[in-house]
Amino acid sequence: MPNEFTDYNWWKNKSSYEIREELVNGPHHYNSGDIECIDAMEAMLSRKEFIGYLRGNSFKYRWRYAYKDGEQDLRKARWYEDKLLEVYKNNPHSEDSKSDNGKESGTDC
Repeated sequence: MPNEFTDYNWWKNKSSYEIREELVNGPHHYNSGDIECIDAMEAMLSRKEFIGYLRGNSFKYRWRYAYKDGEQDLRKARWYEDKLLEVYKNNPHSEDSKSDNGKESGTDC
């Protein structure tokens, strides 16, 4: 199956919107095997660790957006925040979503 590594013209028949969406929501280099990388990460980590991973990546992309990929970085940050919301909604009252002092994680700033 052609991808951005084997077919350097993979983008030619796509609109700029399709290219941006693909680079944010489903880059080939993260889903070329039997399982997507994010799903493997979630399976490997505890819920608390996975939440930290999602929060950290969102923060990273928001931190650098003005200096690197602008809109694409903001879209990536939103993708991680949407994934975080999905994880939270699946079990909103889990102790893993709270910090050690019992406060909701991220609200003690």
